[in-house]
Formats: sequence, structure tokens, C-alpha cells
Amino acid sequence: MRKHLPAILMLSILSTSAYATKARLQGLGEDVEDGTFYIHDDRAVFMNAAQVNNYSNKMLLEWGNQATATAGASSADTIQTTEAQGGMFFKTGNLNYGIYLGNESNTANLLRISADSGATPNFNKNDNVVDLFVGGGSDLMWGASFNYAKYEDMQGTNQITDDAMGIRLGVMKDLWEAYANVSLKGEAEDKVAQDKFDGKGAYHLGGSYGLNEESKIFASYKTSKWDIKQSTTTYGASYSRIDAGYGLTKEMGIGTLYTSLRFNTINVEVKHPSGTATFKRKIIPIQIGYEFKANSWLTLRTGISQNLYGEVDQKNLANINATARTLVTSGYGNAGKTADGKSSFIDSSNVNAGATFDFGTISLDGVLGYNTALSAENGKFNLTDMMARVGMTYNF
Repeated sequence: MRKHLPAILMLSILSTSAYATKARLQGLGEDVEDGTFYIHDDRAVFMNAAQVNNYSNKMLLEWGNQATATAGASSADTIQTTEAQGGMFFKTGNLNYGIYLGNESNTANLLRISADSGATPNFNKNDNVVDLFVGGGSDLMWGASFNYAKYEDMQGTNQITDDAMGIRLGVMKDLWEAYANVSLKGEAEDKVAQDKFDGKGAYHLGGSYGLNEESKIFASYKTSKWDIKQSTTTYGASYSRIDAGYGLTKEMGIGTLYTSLRFNTINVEVKHPSGTATFKRKIIPIQIGYEFKANSWLTLRTGISQNLYGEVDQKNLANINATARTLVTSGYGNAGKTADGKSSFIDSSNVNAGATFDFGTISLDGVLGYNTALSAENGKFNLTDMMARVGMTYNF
């Protein structure tokens, strides 16, 4: 029986919904939107395009649904509503290049939804995203990517369009790296309701410096501005995020310890004739993760995170549509609370676990202990929902 266990586990995994490298980061207690500030992982290419030089000759497939980002699903990629995406990266001589499909941004979706006047927004998501990567260099490594997305629905009463593009530029040398990611275009329009999202500029700047081979300090600044037109009324909105902190990657025992301490602040402001809606968050989270190879085909990981300090201050959120309110308060950790005023974060402790099954050139990742029936991490391990966010990496 014991010698058949890997095959049984394989069948159990393949019978579930699937995801990939996001699962590894989530299993360690990390954010999965843009990648990681200090852990080596494939998703780093979406923060610093120069990282494409570290992840060549592989295929990444993160399995999920085709259309989970609807108004009813709050247009967010979450552990219970994962988005299908994936790509391939190659190396030819000193040149690294690749294509990635479907890397949709929860933040980009939030911005568009805030512009919709309907209780159930028609602006659902920034869809059909294509990312093209290229990189090279030896002493000083460089990288660039171009992303484009276009969506159109002109059937029946729907008259909806969405159009976006952007670039990422990055460099790395020895123990430091820097990047600049810029939105070149962002537009969405509902011609029937006369709602329009018009991006006025967005960029993400950041970098890190290695204090030694195990630890680094990092900082990042992300901001967006856009205009909202609802019928005959036009007003502005903005989003900003700052991250700064310290990360440690250290071999310990039979595995690797990952830990970080950072400061994070997020500010969302939507001007409205009835009163400007604002959401301001400040947190200082600590994250501790551990990953080790249990045997030749199984890697296990776990992570815990908690806010050492956390405060949210919000005002007039009732002046934006219900879906946007849900995205702001749930997505940024305020448990769906929408009343005006200040509050501290409660129950900010979060424990995750994950596993990778290695089968030669193919590996499968997933988050453990998640129960889809309860839509929660309920601390139970069962074969029905053995792994969530499962996906595949193929090295060639």
C-alpha cells in the first residue's frame, strides 16, 4: 500500500481545482498579487521584469475558472475563486524571453468597479491580459515586459468596452535590484449606463538591497489616478500603496526559514458629489514561514502572519457601489466592515500550509487545509479538499 501512496495522492490532486506558484507563496503566508519582495519565486517576474533571467525553460500553469471575476464574485482572484493563467519562459544564448496569459490584477479590477454606478457593476474585470517578457545581461541583468488587455461586449443591452496596456522595466546586479512598472493606458466604458473609467496614470516603483546573502531590505510605492464619469457627473479617484521592510531567507535544520517584517499603508479615495469616500489602512505585519523537502517527491511548507499593529480609517464608503465596498474592506482585511470611523484589526493571525509534489520535470503545488464547502481555512485535513490553488510547473 505504501508504495502506491504517491499515485493515490496524484489522483487526489488532479481531481481538484488547480493552481500553481501563487500556492507556494500563500502557503508561506505571503501576498500573491504582485509576487514577493524577498522570496525567490517565479511570480517575481511580475514585480521586476529582470527576474525573467532567473526563470527560463519552464512552463507555468495555474488552473482555475475562466470567468470567476464577475460582479457576483467581487471580481477578485481568491483561493475559492481562482483565475486560470499560465505561460512559458525560454532561454536562447544570453537572451531570456517568454509569454504569460491571464495575469489579471485584483487592484485593476477594483479601480474599474469603483467607476460603475450600478449596484451590480457591469465593469467586471481587466480581461484577456497578455504579458510579453524579454531579458538578458550577465553582470548587470535587465528585463522588460509589455502587457495588453482588451475586452468588448456589444450584445443585447450590453455596450461595454475595456482597453489597457503597460510596461515593466527592471535591473538586477549582485545584491540589489530596481524596477519601474508603468500603465500606458486604462479605459473602460458602459455606453448604456454612461459610466466611464479613464485612467490618468499609474506606476509601481521599487527595489531592494541585500545586506548579505540571507537578508535584504526592500521598498515599494504604487499609485494610480483615474476619472469616473457616471451619466453627466465626472469626478476623480486615486489609489496608493507603500511597502517597506526587511526579509530573511535562512537555511535552518532540514529546510529554509522565511521571515519578514514590513510597514504597509493603503489609501483609496473616490470623490463623490455626496461626499468623498476614503479608505486608509496602516499595518505592520510579521510573517514567518518554513519550507523543507520531506523526501524526493514531496516538499512541505507552512507560514503564519499577524499584524503587530493595524488600523483602518474609512469615510463615506456608502457613496461607492456595494461590490467596490466589498473589494476594499474584504480585500484589505477589514472583514467587510463599511461603517465610518477608525478601528483596529482583529483576528489578524493567519496560518497557511502547502505542499509540492515533484515528479521529475513536473511539479504540482497547492495550499493545504482549505475547505471549499465552508469557503475557509478550517484547520482540517481531508482528501475531499486536499489541496486548493493547485497548479503545475514543467521544466524543460
